[in-house]
Formats: sequence, C-alpha cells, structure tokens
Amino acid sequence: ETAGMAHLVDFCRNHAKSAQRNLACVDNHGSSRLSHFLAFGCLSPRRIVEKANKQGEGCEWIISHMTMRDFFLFTSLASGKRFYSLNGIPVNKKAAESTVWRRFDDSDTVEKWEQWATGNTGLPLLDAAMRELISTGYCSNRVRQNAASVLTKDLQIDWRAGAEWFQFLLCDHCTAANWGNWLYFSGK
Repeated sequence: ETAGMAHLVDFCRNHAKSAQRNLACVDNHGSSRLSHFLAFGCLSPRRIVEKANKQGEGCEWIISHMTMRDFFLFTSLASGKRFYSLNGIPVNKKAAESTVWRRFDDSDTVEKWEQWATGNTGLPLLDAAMRELISTGYCSNRVRQNAASVLTKDLQIDWRAGAEWFQFLLCDHCTAANWGNWLYFSGK
C-alpha cells in the first residue's frame, strides 16, 4: 500500500496533467500504471478518486477510468453470464446480431489470430503492445483499446478470444474491467 500511495501521489502531482490522453503515448508517465496496485488490492478505486479529486485539474481522466471500472464491475455482476456471451449485453441489439465473426475453423482466421496475439501484424503500435504484454504482463489501457479494435473491427475475430488472451497474460487482470472493455470496444 505504501508504494502504491507514493506512486499515486507522484503521478497525480507530477504527471497526470501532462499525460497526452488523446495519443497512444505510454512512455514517460503517459500511463498511470495504477492497475497493478488495484489488481493486488494495494489501492482502492475510492482512494485513487480521493487523491485525484484533491489534486484537481488534470486528474479528471483518472476519475473517469475508476468510474468505468466500477461500471464494468457492477454490470458484470448484474448481467451474469450474458456479459461473457458472444453478443454480450448489447446497447444496439440489431447491430450486435448482425455482426459476423470469423470462425476458427479456417486456416486464414487462425493465421490472423496468431499474428495478432504474438505481435506480428505489421502494425507497429499493435505489435509493440502485444509484445510488451507477452514479455511483461502489462500494456497500457490506451493500447489495449487499439488491440481490441484491430481484433474485432479489422480482423472480425470473436472479441471473447481477445478477452481470454488478455486474461491469461495480464498481471493486473480484473475480470470485469478486462471483459467489459473488450465488450465495449467490440461494439457490443
């Protein structure tokens, strides 16, 4: 908890305001890296929001992330196993039902999946994110979003395969946040 609080205070005071949230910039404190402290119970979302509110300007996005984390937690509890189904808990049921996912019973889909999962797509940001995930068990929320978008929108591979892959590899795994973000970025 001590290390988590020190990191939180330092980030809020010295880095949150200058983090370029509109970019996928994750170096030099562009990402808060608070997820490990959350995952292991060293920091609570309430404590993070309290400190971000105290710091004020520039920390609003941290509060927004904690709000989304809680939203996904409560939504997963309220919807049960539907949260993890192919169509999830669609906001737009018609769009969800009309999505055609590629099946894993053909070699082209398997090849695309393997390239995506191992960071060998030829897309530099995505490949770096996936290689970082494999080697460290971490990648920032921003590049997680990019990875989800490529897998679901470009490759049209079932979003649950990505959620499971991330669940397997992430050191900071939170079931509700991971699956909720995958569900959201898949358009479900």
